[in-house]
Amino acid sequence: DAEEAWRLARDAVDQRARARALAVLGALRLASGDPEAAAPDLRRASGILLQSGVGDPLLLGVLRTLARALETSDPAAAVASLQRAADLAEQLRRRGFSERAIAAAGR
Repeated sequence: DAEEAWRLARDAVDQRARARALAVLGALRLASGDPEAAAPDLRRASGILLQSGVGDPLLLGVLRTLARALETSDPAAAVASLQRAADLAEQLRRRGFSERAIAAAGR
């Protein structure tokens, strides 16, 4: 649940684990109909993952989910997030990730 995800995000020492917990928390908030609350968590998650330099399906999913959270409040940022996601999806294809993994990220 959201409370558990928040605790994990707050207490995680590993930055990737923190990003994953923030992504879960943001996705839960978005699913509950609160994109305004979801966006900051998803922005933090994407920032952590982008700083790590590892482009993977987790980052792809966060970027796609962030775009959905921002589509009403900040359409330009939503488009930018979708573009970054599309670029990353292409990189993942070139690196041999399956279409299934790419399609499932953030869906």
